[in-house]
Amino acid sequence: MSLYHRHFELRRSPFSIAPDPHFLYMSERHREALAHLEWGLSGEGGFVLLTGEVGTGKTTLCRCLLERIPDDTEVAFVINPRVTATELLTTICEELGDAPPEGDQQSVKRLVDRINEHLLAAHGRGGRVVLVIDEAQNLSVDVLEQVRLLTNLETSERKLLQVILLGQPELATMLEAPELRQLAQRVTARYHLLPLSATELGALVHHRLAVAGARRNPFDAGALAALHRRSGGIPRVANVIADRALLGAYAEGAEEIDARIVRRAAREVLGEDEARPRSRARGVGIIVLIILVGLALGFGLAALLGSPGAPGMGLTGTQLVPERPGTREQPSAELAAPQPAPAAREASASAPTESGPAPEPASPTETEDAARVEPTEERASSRAAPATDALASLWERPPAATRLEAVRALLEAWYAPIPLTPETDPCAQVAAAGLRCLEAQGSWPGLLELDRPAVLELWRGRDREPRHLALLGSTAGSVTVQLGGERLRLPRETIDRDWRGRALVLWQMPPGYARPSRRSDDDATSAWLADRLALLDGATPGADGGAFDAALEARVRRFQLDAGLRPDGIVGPRTWMRLNDATGVGVPRLRTP
Repeated sequence: MSLYHRHFELRRSPFSIAPDPHFLYMSERHREALAHLEWGLSGEGGFVLLTGEVGTGKTTLCRCLLERIPDDTEVAFVINPRVTATELLTTICEELGDAPPEGDQQSVKRLVDRINEHLLAAHGRGGRVVLVIDEAQNLSVDVLEQVRLLTNLETSERKLLQVILLGQPELATMLEAPELRQLAQRVTARYHLLPLSATELGALVHHRLAVAGARRNPFDAGALAALHRRSGGIPRVANVIADRALLGAYAEGAEEIDARIVRRAAREVLGEDEARPRSRARGVGIIVLIILVGLALGFGLAALLGSPGAPGMGLTGTQLVPERPGTREQPSAELAAPQPAPAAREASASAPTESGPAPEPASPTETEDAARVEPTEERASSRAAPATDALASLWERPPAATRLEAVRALLEAWYAPIPLTPETDPCAQVAAAGLRCLEAQGSWPGLLELDRPAVLELWRGRDREPRHLALLGSTAGSVTVQLGGERLRLPRETIDRDWRGRALVLWQMPPGYARPSRRSDDDATSAWLADRLALLDGATPGADGGAFDAALEARVRRFQLDAGLRPDGIVGPRTWMRLNDATGVGVPRLRTP
């Protein structure tokens, strides 16, 4: 027993990083990841891909999955992927209990033949074989290609080998390489495990303490918030910090753990120097002071040299122009809303609105406002372009190519890099990743309210077709965009001068989604909706069935009202997005610190 066990009335260590299944906390996103893996394994061969940052629980999830696999399924688990192709094949044989003789260990053909014989024998018994490779981002391209070739082993009925790849986010990037496109096309299920939200992390702490026998939770709200900030929502890091915080509270004789104790524990665990923030702050203060003094001297000198009475000298190349109204950021908003043309000004909203009961459009893109703002030269010339235009190359490319590239960048942000073909509208292809496009007409505050990476529709000059740009992040004064495969950080006004409020975002569809849900629907989407709302109410999911009845409609209206949406009882894209946010479904965010 550790020293603090008796102090906090614990029977065992609650925050051990050992993979003890008793302490496994299945958050909503962990359950979704497990469901994706199970669905992938139910198919006939191919690859299942699970990615996530270090410490998010990928290996633990996989072990949980393997516990659910039927007894007639054999598993080969590779935990050291830094091997050659022959070494990997030898490891697979050993994991399947069929260690090759020493003479066969240097022959790829003999090893593959041996594995093939084993797969055929398992198939003859009615069994299956699963290969799990952990830390798969460490595999070389040649070894990954050899793994793909193993999945060619098949009968006339089905593939004989199912492969699960676990890895860090760069694994998904690796699979985008042209030489691995055949492997990428065989991925039948993929999921990216995001860090825990603040609410989920608090639930994890409570769960682990309860399993360890604690009668109360010593972490106050401030401590849990600090724990989430310092750990970034990564369970393994949070466990280590929380364990050190318990020890620190015991050393002080404290019964409660506050934010101060958690911050100190984080500094000890993460190796941060407690004095570093203060010294950095002093250094920044000195630099700021020097800059201010320099600016003051510079303005004084400029005033002296540029005055009418200063003979023979003056300032050239600069001009002070009276500021146009509305071109600066307003103090009460993230950014002044772009002003649409008069014909569409009445129809466009300051923020996107929920889709009403109108029928679905023929386009695969859902729209929230059908009003279109046509290009005008006045808008494009209302602000002088900067001396160096970072977006100049965008206007040299075909419009359709910029849209395809922008949607592809959004898919990468969602960790769903499915291949997109130029022959088909990209919004008709994103459903393969469980996503759907949503078009909206609005302003910066409305876009930030959606809080999803977006494709912006830009207009300039006499161009009769727009160009598209992927917006991946936004702060109070700058934006992060992706252009030509390169990420750029630009002043927000650089985008605002060409953007008229038209944007496209991706959102995660519920199971079986085909159209906005409403009363009298009785399908998988309605059941999913009932379960989500039950989670918010603290009720048991599945207890009320899946029919969209009057009670469920009333609950939807209450949720929409609380979320600031129009309470029409129709569950369209914006309601689903808010519901995903409220229940902790992991999605990429637009707003960045």
